[in-house]
Amino acid sequence: MPVFLALNNYGRSAGGWTSYNTYPRELGDVNGDGRQDIVGFGEAGVYVSLGRTDGTFTAPNLVLRNFAPGAGGWSTNDRYPREIGDVNGDGRDDIVGFGDAGVYVALGRANGTFGDVRFVLANFGYNAGGWTSDNTYPRELGDVNGDGREDIIGFGQAGVYVALARADGSFGAANLVLRNFAPGAGGWTDFNTYPRQVGDVNGDGRDDIVGFGEAGVYVALGRANGTFGDPNLVLSAFGRSAAAGGWTSHELYPRVVEDIDGDGRDDIVGFGEAGVYVALAKANGTFENPTFEIPNFARGAGGWTNFNTYPRDAGDVNGDGRGDIVGFGDAGVYVALGHVSVDFL
Repeated sequence: MPVFLALNNYGRSAGGWTSYNTYPRELGDVNGDGRQDIVGFGEAGVYVSLGRTDGTFTAPNLVLRNFAPGAGGWSTNDRYPREIGDVNGDGRDDIVGFGDAGVYVALGRANGTFGDVRFVLANFGYNAGGWTSDNTYPRELGDVNGDGREDIIGFGQAGVYVALARADGSFGAANLVLRNFAPGAGGWTDFNTYPRQVGDVNGDGRDDIVGFGEAGVYVALGRANGTFGDPNLVLSAFGRSAAAGGWTSHELYPRVVEDIDGDGRDDIVGFGEAGVYVALAKANGTFENPTFEIPNFARGAGGWTNFNTYPRDAGDVNGDGRGDIVGFGDAGVYVALGHVSVDFL
């Protein structure tokens, strides 16, 4: 079967994970074994399910009483977003939370748990810089300068701000590096209408910005100094306008970037009306035309009606070097494993 139930948890009817905004779920390699794990922010704290070589996951374990509605007051993901990424370069993904006062970090451990939560930067927070909503001012993690540590990329009112990660798990000061991809620079008014993702699309070891605008996909390539080049329209698809496919909102039609074919470049994975579409990345930072890959994980295929109720992501869960699809449905976690010919098993 191309799609299988990999874990009876983290779903609306399996554990009571009723909303992504209240109980976000992310993918990340917490223990450094090369497989993406599930990191769920539940009512009581952070739960982890480790990825297995067959594409399934272990049962959830409560590993940290923080970053949650009932532990630390992280009431919604829109006000207090939480991201997963390796910020200190040790090969294990960490938790980065954007709270009222700024950025908090809990470093990943080899046993799949996290260390104590530390306050590391007075910026990118609700009361620190005016980052009042993740929908208006999204924040992502990505290795912009290619040093092996994931940096903060914030899409503020005036443009893109970057805070470079340090080896101790903290961050340098935030700098405005690109006047685009923002409400006041380019007209990127909100994430739901115009999502922006981060990934290495040209395979140079530095993460780039991938923006899904009105006319299609725009890319700004990362530079070694932690800035970005100018954005270019690289694909007239996956955009809001009818001419670019009619992908009107991230809530209905989410789009992520992940290396699906294992060539070292992050591709576009779009969850459209009829199913999953993939556009493979080229070495020059552009993309092939989208191909239809699997009739599932979509509003009109499988009943995945909206992202908040049924979030979907992509990541390498079995450690074979190719990205897989992970969907959080009613009954739990569903997986479709990536195949060398791009389609999903």
